Amino acid sequence: MPDYSLNMSIDLTWFKCNMLYSRWAAKNGMGYPEMMVLYGLYAFKCSSQKEIAEHCGIVKQTVNTVVHDLEKHGLIEMTPSKTDKRSLTDAGQTYAMEKIGPLLDTEKQICHQIGSDRISSAVETLDLFNVLFERNLNEV
Repeated sequence: MPDYSLNMSIDLTWFKCNMLYSRWAAKNGMGYPEMMVLYGLYAFKCSSQKEIAEHCGIVKQTVNTVVHDLEKHGLIEMTPSKTDKRSLTDAGQTYAMEKIGPLLDTEKQICHQIGSDRISSAVETLDLFNVLFERNLNEV
């Protein structure tokens, strides 16, 4: 039987990270999908559903549902165009700053504690993992 301990370690670490972000969202009065859409709009400056989905790792239909809910609450406005641009309203900008700003500060603190060399190495390794995984998916 093959030894899967290494890839299980990656999986467990990845799953725990996602669980911690889900807990952050819940502690801050929102669901994980809402947090990720706000993160995409506020931190990454994404403007299309496709960009948000790709940057934040959630499916486009979920992004669509969250965007429409945020739009109903006046936090997002949509500019009709070939790519349907989304942007935070002034109220949405304030809301995102209140909800996502502390998360960005926490991430920055943690990265500082870990150190830029270790963070860079981890990002480089995960990027390579993703490139190889995507290559494998495309071959199947």
